Amino acid sequence: MGSATSGRGPDRLQVRAVSGAIQIGSMTAPLAPVLGGALLTVTTPNRAVAVYAAYLVVLAVAATAGRGLREAGAAGAGLLPGPRGERS
Repeated sequence: MGSATSGRGPDRLQVRAVSGAIQIGSMTAPLAPVLGGALLTVTTPNRAVAVYAAYLVVLAVAATAGRGLREAGAAGAGLLPGPRGERS
């Protein structure tokens, strides 16, 4: 995701674009322990793990089915940093 974000912006803004993507991506991190504790309070540990696994499967399917990342990968192909002589 970071390379897809940085590949779209101009060189001078790549650090800001990646920093923004990391900030947005980590916004839900403080909610994880609260939601996990609430889930364990409401249900058994085995069911809590099953709910978490189902959530991850849904995220994986959504990421796989989503066109945005596939198209970003195709548009950014060959833009990965390497030695100066090999960059596109």
